[in-house]
Amino acid sequence: MALTLIALTNFFYFGLTLKESIFYIFCLYILIKALKLLYFFYKIFIRERKNLKGEYGSNTWALVTGATEGIGKAFCEELAIAGFNIILVSRTEDKLAKVACEIREINPEVKVSIIPFNFAEKTCSDQYINSFNEIMDYDISILVNNVGITMKDKFENLSFEEINSYIDLNITPQTMMTKLLFSTTLKRDKKSAIINISSTASNVAAPNRFSLYGATKSFNDYLSLGLGKDTNYKSKIDFMCVKPMMVESFQTNYKANGITVITAKQCVTGSLNCLGYDVSTFGHWIHQIQGNLLTLVPEEMFLFLTSFIVMIMKKNKTK
Repeated sequence: MALTLIALTNFFYFGLTLKESIFYIFCLYILIKALKLLYFFYKIFIRERKNLKGEYGSNTWALVTGATEGIGKAFCEELAIAGFNIILVSRTEDKLAKVACEIREINPEVKVSIIPFNFAEKTCSDQYINSFNEIMDYDISILVNNVGITMKDKFENLSFEEINSYIDLNITPQTMMTKLLFSTTLKRDKKSAIINISSTASNVAAPNRFSLYGATKSFNDYLSLGLGKDTNYKSKIDFMCVKPMMVESFQTNYKANGITVITAKQCVTGSLNCLGYDVSTFGHWIHQIQGNLLTLVPEEMFLFLTSFIVMIMKKNKTK
């Protein structure tokens, strides 16, 4: 539509023929696409990761929810390697203690704190405030909102309790944790970072078991985009929404193959490479290519690819 208006403007205002206008607009379109492609390859293959400790402060803390498995655990490990103290949040205390020991082995110089918290059962503000009150004096520079749940069945087969649980786990924790730490991050001398884990399913409305899942993940994406574009916060907080595709994890039960399914470490490494640059990202370069291709195809083809991906997901489940 925009290119059509430009073509008509050229035709009537600059005295160009319609054929000349179409030619110049086509050349401009190709140039824009070429520049976008060059920038795409630059940011995934050439652009260097920011110095995270330099950006967000040394001897500071990173708080990660859903920290004992998959992407959450990989974030803890990667941030510990980068020199951040780690606050692990998950529902099972035994698993938290186990992962805490593993983090200390990865980097003996960092401090590790654990907070058992069941996001599925604790949904009101008082429960959040009381459970996290002990760490409010910590210098928390990075928040990773990772906790969430994937859909197990079609919408028609879900009970009201299951629907409520999906909403509570995929929407409420990201909102409440962001609000809980928002004031303290704004008061810090250095910048802070808030990373929200979403999904590629947030990009396009998809059928089957992706319908409700995609809707909840769209909330994660728009929360990040809205806060990230607010000029009142941009200078103090780097917001980033990560929208991965298929990642090997205990919850999904997928097996990494290096083509359609990547490891949690790959997902996190690619995501942290984008931190401070992008408000929204597909993360790892494999997912960036897949995600951008999916956004370019017509809706009918997208729905076909969705069905195809579901088939691949089933084949890639660990036996």
